[in-house]
Amino acid sequence: MPLEETPDGLVIMCVDPEAVRGARVVPQVFPKIGKFAYRVTTQTEFDETLAQLFGAGNDGGYVDQLLADMDLPFQNDASDDSALKSAAADNELVKFVNKVRLDAYKQKASDIHIEPMPGKAKTGIGFRGDGTLQPYIEVPAHFRQAMVTRLKIMCDLDISEKRKP
Repeated sequence: MPLEETPDGLVIMCVDPEAVRGARVVPQVFPKIGKFAYRVTTQTEFDETLAQLFGAGNDGGYVDQLLADMDLPFQNDASDDSALKSAAADNELVKFVNKVRLDAYKQKASDIHIEPMPGKAKTGIGFRGDGTLQPYIEVPAHFRQAMVTRLKIMCDLDISEKRKP
């Protein structure tokens, strides 16, 4: 699991560094990074870190709890990019977006649909699998822009561009 980029290289947390080095998976996943620093951990700590970053379990209650824990200080009409970037980096929002992605993967979804409704209506998130769109969760409207900004940051897109993805 990648943790952070340092002057020593990308820090990779793993249970068995020799197996990870031998598999050569890390350089294939991160081809633009030249150096890697492997850190050994126990299986228990590895599992706890995964649960902290991506959420534990498949229950929808966890996603609802993440939404309840999020507390964003701005509304949808905020135009300050630094405020949006700060909100998009909020730990709970990051966990929420990661949990949505992980659940989509677990459900073998081909697409994740984010459907913003006009005005103050909620934003619907659904997964497409086997040709049908299944609703996943509805997110309050005031999280919409921070969620979009978070996804744009993850995709290396320009967050100031509002007319294109």
